[in-house]
Amino acid sequence: MNTIALLNDFRRNQSDEAFATLTHRYINLVFSVALRRLNDSALAENATQMVFARLAGAPPVVTTESELLGWLHHTSLHVALDLSQPESCRINADRTAASLDTGIAERDPRWTELAPQLDEAIENLSPTERQAVLMKYFQDNSHHNIGSKLAGGISEDTSKIHTSRALERLRVTFSAKGIICTAGLLTKLLTAHAIETPPANLVARLTSLPQPQGGGADGTTVPGHSSAGWRSKFAAFFRRNRSKGVGQ
Repeated sequence: MNTIALLNDFRRNQSDEAFATLTHRYINLVFSVALRRLNDSALAENATQMVFARLAGAPPVVTTESELLGWLHHTSLHVALDLSQPESCRINADRTAASLDTGIAERDPRWTELAPQLDEAIENLSPTERQAVLMKYFQDNSHHNIGSKLAGGISEDTSKIHTSRALERLRVTFSAKGIICTAGLLTKLLTAHAIETPPANLVARLTSLPQPQGGGADGTTVPGHSSAGWRSKFAAFFRRNRSKGVGQ
């Protein structure tokens, strides 16, 4: 089943299977964004759970997979930014991704310099360019597939143009921050390092999220199942996981 069909199935029927499939399909993207921004695997797990809780609680109204990727990236970045605020008061400002306990220190030093800036730079691309980059380097799509999945559909050659423009914009952004790299090097680094593998038990925790059951297909709420009630269930879920040491 394609992504939009899964999302619609979950929105209308609260399908556990659809939600689990979406989780498996996109957890690497969400976790990777959070990990780069937070520099802490446990905090990144918490951020990932929060993003999928938002997806479960209020699925975005999108018509293409590329739009969902954009939503997931945007939400992941901003959840991570919110979580990072208290940390910023006590973590050394010079701390980089090289300090992670996930083996990132063994990677290309050019990546450890670039990685903390990457997702905010991607956020500042145009929607089409951002989606093209996410599909190419975060989901490993071919340019043919990217073209077919972008809103309205475009040719393979046009998809390549969007991706190339996005890489050039990223290169210019990094250069302005003192991070010098060519488009070719950026392609190599993104291909090798853009995606991190989350802990194996994180998917199991995510697919056990309490899921809202009161919304109709038209977005209305069934009496007795208010959205506020389901938000409290999500909050209880995270309290239970924190009591087990998740994110601490």
